[in-house]
Amino acid sequence: WIGTSTGLSRFDGREFRHYGPADGLPHPSVLALLEDRDGVLWIGSRGGLVRIEPNGTVMSPVPLPSTAPGGAVPPAGGTSAPPPAPVIRRLLQTRDGRVWVAVRQELFVFADERHRERPERIAIELPPAPPSSRLL
Repeated sequence: WIGTSTGLSRFDGREFRHYGPADGLPHPSVLALLEDRDGVLWIGSRGGLVRIEPNGTVMSPVPLPSTAPGGAVPPAGGTSAPPPAPVIRRLLQTRDGRVWVAVRQELFVFADERHRERPERIAIELPPAPPSSRLL
């Protein structure tokens, strides 16, 4: 499996097969890949997270809790809009089997054995960015 800015490709030893939004990928830009110890392929993109089961090619969306503070922000019209999909930066499986998903300032962890339950959300407190300095 190879993740690129134009989608996901799989090489079977003879040829490449390309997967994109028409195949279930939420965004063409793939930023992170993880094959867990059960053979599930986790795909992190600029448009969220999907996974492919070991013997399949069907991409299943993996919902994450809202990453917007307080959930969705109502637009000017007063109706609520869904928050933007999280940009998945990194994926990792630890020795104990947990799958960790990193987004900008949060971590999500799937702790159940088959990673089917909703993940726990872990906020990360980052120090403020230093002021920009420019030489004139």
